[in-house]
Amino acid sequence: YPGLMATSGVIHNLLHALDLPVDIRNICVLLAPGFSTFDAWTTYMFTKEMKVESDGLLAAAFIGIVPGDISCSVAGSYDNEAIAIFLLMFTFYARIKAL
Repeated sequence: YPGLMATSGVIHNLLHALDLPVDIRNICVLLAPGFSTFDAWTTYMFTKEMKVESDGLLAAAFIGIVPGDISCSVAGSYDNEAIAIFLLMFTFYARIKAL
């Protein structure tokens, strides 16, 4: 799946363009925990759009303790699921925002 490697390459090139010399191995190791934070953020935004802000905070807290999400967001877990969960929640949020 080239999307995972392309995402790592884009992040690597972006950080080097900002004069932040980060090794590509460190990006690959920390990619899943980084996108896990985006999971919680998009879940918060999606739920806040559907209900009220306090429900969004509760949903973000729940996705932070879901065992399935934790197993996909461990440092060193270089798998498609790390990005897929974020993209799925972002797609839901963008769909609701567009309607």
